[in-house]
Amino acid sequence: MDLSVDRRGALGVSALTLAGVIGGSSAQAAGPSLTGKRCVITAPDSPLLRAIQAALRTAGATVRSVYPADMTDAAYDAAFLSGPDRPDAADVVISIAIPERNGGVGKVKFADFRRVVADNYGRNFMAMKAGIPLLRNSGGGLYISITSTDGRNGVGGAAAASAAANGIVIMTKSAAIECASKTDRVRVNAILAGEITDRKGELNPGQVRAEDVASAVTYMVADGSNYLTGLILPVDNGGAVI
Repeated sequence: MDLSVDRRGALGVSALTLAGVIGGSSAQAAGPSLTGKRCVITAPDSPLLRAIQAALRTAGATVRSVYPADMTDAAYDAAFLSGPDRPDAADVVISIAIPERNGGVGKVKFADFRRVVADNYGRNFMAMKAGIPLLRNSGGGLYISITSTDGRNGVGGAAAASAAANGIVIMTKSAAIECASKTDRVRVNAILAGEITDRKGELNPGQVRAEDVASAVTYMVADGSNYLTGLILPVDNGGAVI
């Protein structure tokens, strides 16, 4: 099989294609089956959320989206854990928290800094707190934090975004260690997304399309990644290496 690809193809020998390389030509055509996987996603509406929903449903998973208006224990417990249409177990919980870049250290006001950190780092914490019990109730599962590549090395003009995304990275590792020390078979990983664009044609380093991130999610959710935990995966079109 010819695996020579252009820059976008580096992402884009996507999770579905990689599954085919591993599993044979029929797997390549169909992609990994996620039939029976129960997924919960918490995020505001965005092209990335819709791309992930579509990718998971196309592969056979059931997807429920929640985004509590209030960032309180009661609101998250009600959204994740209770109600007649809310099952008490899940196989996958995904939190999407891509912080806005709203200014550097010398310019951003503390109130704006605190808002960005709370809306992203804080909401990811609340999603973990409410979501990991759902995974334990199913006998094991996967939690995915999706945040920005700003959390890897920081970026100028984005003090709050860098702090929030880096906090999510460290929290992901901490939760992975905590869950691995138990017998609940819960795995915790993170995806660091580059700048998401709908630009046509060749993308610049660091730019990705929502479908590329969704492809990485599909790979993580598939059974072939069952031994991955504590993984911090950049999906950024080579931005990490340039």
